[in-house]
Amino acid sequence: MRDGSKTQRAAGLLSSILGLVVLSSCNVSEDVKIHDQGVLFPTFRGSVGLIGPAPGSLIPIPAAARAEKAAGSIQPCLSIEGEFSYGSGDSSQIIAAGEHLDFRGVQFTGPAKIDSDYDLAVGEVGARGGMWIERMVGIEGIAGVAVESFDLEIESGGIRDSKRFLFVGPLVGAQLSVRPIPGITFYGRATGLPGLGGGDYVSSLKVGELGLEVMPVPWVGIFGGWRWVGLNLEHDDATRADIRMEVSGPVAGIHLAF
Repeated sequence: MRDGSKTQRAAGLLSSILGLVVLSSCNVSEDVKIHDQGVLFPTFRGSVGLIGPAPGSLIPIPAAARAEKAAGSIQPCLSIEGEFSYGSGDSSQIIAAGEHLDFRGVQFTGPAKIDSDYDLAVGEVGARGGMWIERMVGIEGIAGVAVESFDLEIESGGIRDSKRFLFVGPLVGAQLSVRPIPGITFYGRATGLPGLGGGDYVSSLKVGELGLEVMPVPWVGIFGGWRWVGLNLEHDDATRADIRMEVSGPVAGIHLAF
């Protein structure tokens, strides 16, 4: 009898543990997932050169040319740079039967199609510095401060909710440039805004870009290319939805360089 009683108690304890595990897993919300391609990112950049080749100079003035020749083939460079970019779009996802999505307390229960509309604006200011080799290859690091504004609206079956997220924090990154002739620059750059806190969410933003800049006249450049953006917003409560966005598309803009 004692062995049977122990067995029953053990079975009851195991059943309770399994029930708690199942209940806990059921309370975990699905994430808001945004995947979009072909997003246009209009962008404005401005920079002021402090050390090394002037960013907007097509033909170096004689004094600068003499200084560069005396300095040798490798020159240090440093500039102050600011940028503002914007992108918007929409996406949809399917949550299956038995799943649910909790966006800030608003419940969406599967099976359901979730439609998302978003706007992302990022402003940056900081320093970009490193070295130029033979005025043709630039290797630079980027450090500064960024402000990120992200608007999200989700809707399903007549239920709708929206939220604006605002984050401020450090900006880090790097850029590789190849300038075969003055006035034409191929570039690749990557920047990140790691671990920005705002309310109940922590944001991390990663941006990659490949492009070409043409400077038809001194001090004014026109650039274009392709940009990849990855944004994660993680809620501090596992029962609420995180937001995971991966979008890409063309980038185009104007660069004022002095």
